[in-house]
Amino acid sequence: MTFKEQLLEDIDEVFLNDEEFAEMHNLNGVNTMAIVQQTVVNDDLTTTDTTKVTFYDGLYAKGAIVNVKRDDIPKIPIPGAKFYLDGQYGHVVAANDDEGMVTITWAANEL
Repeated sequence: MTFKEQLLEDIDEVFLNDEEFAEMHNLNGVNTMAIVQQTVVNDDLTTTDTTKVTFYDGLYAKGAIVNVKRDDIPKIPIPGAKFYLDGQYGHVVAANDDEGMVTITWAANEL
């Protein structure tokens, strides 16, 4: 088995295994296994370039890092697109496909 084949197998068997890391989530209307790491942020979510990030005291948002199998979503969302995470409205800050695992950085205003 090649390294890339092993990575693809590990997505299902390890990372998105509901007995390990993943849980069922609704991503933009699609129910799928995903890893969602909730975060609270107080920085500029308009850029992924860490040299350009600006921090704002007193301005908070909620966010998440979402990992999902590429084949489990219809398309990789683009930065700035609206995106519903488990029914909560927000937007995509960044989205990257890393060898079949998509990482979506998601942010929403804190309610």
